[in-house]
Amino acid sequence: MQAATDAQITLGTGGNAVTVTRDSNTISDLLPNLTLTLKAAAPATPVTVTVSTNNTDIQQNVERFVKAYNDAVDFINLSSAFDLDTKKNGALVGDFTLQNIQNDLGNLVVGTVDGLTSSPNTFSDVGLTLDSAGKLEFDASTFNQVLVNNPTGAAAVFARTTQTSDQAVTFVSAGSSTKATSSGYAVNVTQIATKAQLTAGVAINNTLAAQETLTVNGVGITLTAGSDLAAVLAAINARSDETGVSAAGTDATGAGSGNFVTLTATNFGSGAKITAVSDLTNGGAQTGGFGNVTVTESLPQGEGGLGAGAAGLDVAGTLNGETANGLGQFLTGASGNANTAGLQVQITAAAPGALGTVKIFDGLAKQLDAALANITNVSDGVIQTQVNSLQTDFDDLQDTIDRTNEAISRQGDRLRKQFAAMEAAVAQLQSQQSSLQNALSALNKSN
Repeated sequence: MQAATDAQITLGTGGNAVTVTRDSNTISDLLPNLTLTLKAAAPATPVTVTVSTNNTDIQQNVERFVKAYNDAVDFINLSSAFDLDTKKNGALVGDFTLQNIQNDLGNLVVGTVDGLTSSPNTFSDVGLTLDSAGKLEFDASTFNQVLVNNPTGAAAVFARTTQTSDQAVTFVSAGSSTKATSSGYAVNVTQIATKAQLTAGVAINNTLAAQETLTVNGVGITLTAGSDLAAVLAAINARSDETGVSAAGTDATGAGSGNFVTLTATNFGSGAKITAVSDLTNGGAQTGGFGNVTVTESLPQGEGGLGAGAAGLDVAGTLNGETANGLGQFLTGASGNANTAGLQVQITAAAPGALGTVKIFDGLAKQLDAALANITNVSDGVIQTQVNSLQTDFDDLQDTIDRTNEAISRQGDRLRKQFAAMEAAVAQLQSQQSSLQNALSALNKSN
């Protein structure tokens, strides 16, 4: 039997490569909208993944968008119109909120993408126009022509797109709270990201005197007796995918070139760690130089007290002057930021400083999505606000009805009491009348 192991994959090459480990061979969180299924392990064989545009699916998605928009227009018209045949009003006839929603959506459809000064920058440029009834018409021929000749431009009309003015800044992603800007958000870096580094305390000036096991980040690497510096470096680098480090020959400080083995983390930032320890002392015959005392990038001195090292640093800086959090080379706007919350860029600059701007353009479909989210938000959206207002009006009317009913009830009680008193008085008067008649009758007889 063989123990189960996690899947590991490296994206990219060189210093910007990113290695990830997952507990499944299906990886869907490495690249946006792309799922990778790993079939076999082949560490020494690079695989190129080509992603191409599926124009048919894109057209079908646009057609679904057109249908959904026109269905919404039909619903609004049905709810706000007077039916001549049935002589009945729609449920929302005269409702200004509904009229405002219809106007807002219509204005977006015929609008221009802010910041895009050349065609395509409107729906009509990609084959979407409004008819006399306020419904969208789709010209598939025009759309496909733009999609084939200018796919980036077509995407900009619909979705969120970005531009960076400095090659050392790469847009990665934006959050739902990131606001669009055609003027751009300034990128200022106060600290560039670095990789953790660890340098052996003793140089390799001869071939190894004996076989040695060097353990790097928990991975045992066999260094064969008789190996020179180049062979030692090759043996360490052959296990780079497992250790997360690469090896080079440097001077005693880890800089330049020389005969000291320096281990460098594959990934940038404070999260990348290095530990190394040999099964042989470095105080006698020639070894790899690390010694039999565990060393790390933060505690590099080791057996002879001569090792050198430095922890990796995360990028630091601001976006639009707002707080940003660094992780490796990635700088992300803090969640509470007014404009850049969730905005993430990768910084590959060699030195800190002002690194231009990041511009974010919201396509018209993106703007419609945001508008609809604002309209339908169950907490404070336009519709919910109107529902709350109508509920308040209903509650006020019900209070008025309840108070009126209570007043009528009190008036009824008062009138009933008055009627009862009147009946009692009438009965008394009738009794008195009878007595008086009897007395008069007796008087007449006596005369």
